[in-house]
Amino acid sequence: MCEEEHAGGALVFPAYDLGEEFSGDVHVKQLGHTFSAVASLYRELLSVKPEGYAVDKKFPDILYVPENARFDLHAQRVFWTNASGEQAIKLLPGQTYVRPSGYKVRMEKPGLNRAWRLVGVAAEGALCHKPSTVSGGGKSEISKSITDAVLTGPVFVANLKADFAKVAELINRDYSGRFQDKGRVDHRAVLAPERSLGSVIKLLMPDERDFTPEYNTWLQSVPQYLKELVFVVKRYYKPEWESNWREHFSVDIINGTPGNELKCDNRKLVTTCLRVGFESDGAWRTFGLRKDF
Repeated sequence: MCEEEHAGGALVFPAYDLGEEFSGDVHVKQLGHTFSAVASLYRELLSVKPEGYAVDKKFPDILYVPENARFDLHAQRVFWTNASGEQAIKLLPGQTYVRPSGYKVRMEKPGLNRAWRLVGVAAEGALCHKPSTVSGGGKSEISKSITDAVLTGPVFVANLKADFAKVAELINRDYSGRFQDKGRVDHRAVLAPERSLGSVIKLLMPDERDFTPEYNTWLQSVPQYLKELVFVVKRYYKPEWESNWREHFSVDIINGTPGNELKCDNRKLVTTCLRVGFESDGAWRTFGLRKDF
């Protein structure tokens, strides 16, 4: 195959904010890949350790972990269980941990003094290719980062108690009857470990193909800012909180009056928006980004 001079693009791999905990046997679909199979197929490229993980011989900062590996950012450990019992290795910045499916997990420190997080990168990418176009046709734009257009700011609430009372109603609601196909059953709670943040976002977005008209109508009646607060709670929720998650969210008291900047465990929360062009009066046009962006 030959290419004309003015062709280009990028190989793009989707990446997701996984929060502070990630479990291989809970948060992702099981595809049948196993560590033993990887160790056998690539035995000449890997150095397999007695604990049940492997290190890439050429790139020692790449580690291969079992399919049931659990990542804990607070403990800074990667845990798993095998025939010898529970095993653990350090979770360190600068290292990439690869699951048998090829899904990669790493630690990342976002800018603007935001907290460390786990980032997951899909094993299969998409080729964004632009064939034979003129100079200035946008080939290089495909591979450029949009970081410069991302804005950060605090998460606001109008009234903490009133807003979170409505958020609790959304979290505790039974969503099992939302499907048009009555044969589909999904009783997972919003805060259940088995339901990812992406799943919650999809749960609260209208879908004419899968959801009933009544459910879509109800979704459109829910203010967007309440949905955003549900996503915030899901993003920071820890299973050990159980049903006491509300006590972990607060605002400062200013001159005896509750403020509006939301905090989690006394840490101010940050949200992100994307700037896309300008309004006719010169003001920025901004759109909120997903909480797992």
